[in-house]
Amino acid sequence: MPYVKGDFYEGHLSEASGGKFFALEKPNDSVRPVIIGSTWRRAPASLSVAEVNSDVANFLMSTYDNFLQFADQKDGATRCAQINLLIASIWEAHDVDNPLVVMQLDIINAFCSVRRQAQSGVLAERALTSYDNGNVRDGDMIPCAPSLRKYWGYFQSMQGHASTLRFTDHKGQSHPLTCSKGGQQGDGFETVRFAVTIHPSIGRVIQRHPDCKGATICDDIFVVAPLQEALALVAELKLILKQDFNLHLDVPKFNCYVPGNRFDDYQAHALFKDTLVSRQSLSDLAAMDAGASTKGLRVAVVPIGDDAWVTKFVAEKVEAVILDVGKIDHVHRWHDSLSHDVLLPEHAPWFFCPQHTHAPYFRFTWQLGCSHS
Repeated sequence: MPYVKGDFYEGHLSEASGGKFFALEKPNDSVRPVIIGSTWRRAPASLSVAEVNSDVANFLMSTYDNFLQFADQKDGATRCAQINLLIASIWEAHDVDNPLVVMQLDIINAFCSVRRQAQSGVLAERALTSYDNGNVRDGDMIPCAPSLRKYWGYFQSMQGHASTLRFTDHKGQSHPLTCSKGGQQGDGFETVRFAVTIHPSIGRVIQRHPDCKGATICDDIFVVAPLQEALALVAELKLILKQDFNLHLDVPKFNCYVPGNRFDDYQAHALFKDTLVSRQSLSDLAAMDAGASTKGLRVAVVPIGDDAWVTKFVAEKVEAVILDVGKIDHVHRWHDSLSHDVLLPEHAPWFFCPQHTHAPYFRFTWQLGCSHS
């Protein structure tokens, strides 16, 4: 209950809101910081999320006409992919010189970097400073899910001050580190906190671009719009995210999917680059060397695109899961299939994509995974 109500002795708050800190090496040789909070924190947070889930989902799905956020929803990745696929299906109605695209945006270390003051303002439903390039002023009302008001004590105690993280180096030496931004992804409330914090700012930007549609899951932002309009939105969104939250879009890592059969990948990429170069207003995206594809795109963990590309994607993921299950078996030899039965469904979004069921792939993986035991 102290975590739910934020009822802590002041001198203990930095430790209660902290946790074990370590770093994971990513495939590109960069480092991702990860924090493990205590079970005493994560358990009540998960129960609280279950209590507010319906109200938060309604807030994230109904506040803006052309922007939906699927964070912390059951099968949110698949639903987000289905929306993108549905909107992209009208590609023939758009001009060949300004084709309909699905653009994937990437935020650098989003959960760890978001400015905490902005979160407090959203939860209080009132701006604590100027946002949206001056369109929202100090004291203006900000929309938020009403059910989160009762958890003000929790958010205030967990993110309202600097927390202490403890990192143990390769020599076993413990190092206390002070953290005053972002939050813990292991905290059940973190996804909700992050989503409702950034939702009003992203929603206002997309609302100013009526030809664009946005469908987002947590920090994975997808924009479906004609190419020129999509780039104009991204340029403005890049500015707003930096000003409001100190979040940075990783411009070189953007992806652009051009549905239909009008272009090959080379032609799509050339049109993309020509559009960037020809418009001075897009100069802030000069480093944007997006991977332009006419075959498909991964929306969160779910593939959308033509049949051949989706089938190949799913087959590769099936092989990767089989390999991962084998690695786990080397750590601990299971004598029954329970752990496999729990593990494999976690990858179901890869096997059940929006336009195909791919049931044979899933059945094959299930049987092979269980046979390892």
